[in-house]
Amino acid sequence: MSNSNQSSPSLTYAPHPWTVWYWSLRGIIAIIAVLGNGIVVWLIISRRKLWTRPNCFVLSLSLADFCAGAINTPLELYCTMLGTSCSSWLVQAIKDMFIVASVFNLCAMTIDRYVAVTHSLRYPRIMNDKTCVLVIATAWGLGISIPWIFYIIRIREFHTYRIISIFRLLFCNALPMAGLVLAYFRMLRISRKHRRKVGQQRQQVDFNYLSKRRVNERSENRSAVRFIGSMVAFFVFCYSLTFYRVLSSYILFISVPYVIVPISRLLYYMNSALNCLVYALFKKDIRREARNLFCRTGTEQ
Repeated sequence: MSNSNQSSPSLTYAPHPWTVWYWSLRGIIAIIAVLGNGIVVWLIISRRKLWTRPNCFVLSLSLADFCAGAINTPLELYCTMLGTSCSSWLVQAIKDMFIVASVFNLCAMTIDRYVAVTHSLRYPRIMNDKTCVLVIATAWGLGISIPWIFYIIRIREFHTYRIISIFRLLFCNALPMAGLVLAYFRMLRISRKHRRKVGQQRQQVDFNYLSKRRVNERSENRSAVRFIGSMVAFFVFCYSLTFYRVLSSYILFISVPYVIVPISRLLYYMNSALNCLVYALFKKDIRREARNLFCRTGTEQ
């Protein structure tokens, strides 16, 4: 490690284990990601009721998570079995493309809900169709470009690799994690402030059409806050171990137990697989359409 002219493959790319338990769990997670996110994508595309601006961000995130399950796990399993027949750099670039795209699409969805809660009256003007396309395109652009820039450079000298890895840790993990948490607590504070105002309105005036509409808007804001809060909490939980591993290896120069590597990978793939369950639990329109789909299917059988 002290020699700057030598590469450190054990630190730059830790291989996947050959153990049955790891690939069994990866297979289960991949199946859940493909089926769950596939259903969400199909529902949004096929149900005109779900053609809303917030669901455009859900659709984009679901596509990234779907690809992470459908492409990453089979590719990494294939290359692990073949050993040296695959380029670890190429596999890492393909794998990271969908993982990083998922992270930035979650950020994009949080930005949309943040504007809806903090600037509810100006939301239709701020988050118009052009802005939505730009935000989603930026999320995918960052998700695709960052891993492939890393692949093109392919730094094998450890200290330079370390600098780039620190940049990726900050830009793809630390900043999104901090931004998501701050955005959630800001949304939570504003939602509680609005709820207090609604309580005061109930005591001062009788409900008319306008007051009911305002109460409905506040109810939607509370639902958005719960939805984003669940997504952020799950994201922080699943990526914390990866953050710790990279921080220890490249900044603190502390070796971590080898078992941390497969567990951290299982966790961030689990994030992609189980995001769809958060939609089903906390997003009313998707939950309603999914219930209708499965109830009708069960009735037909």
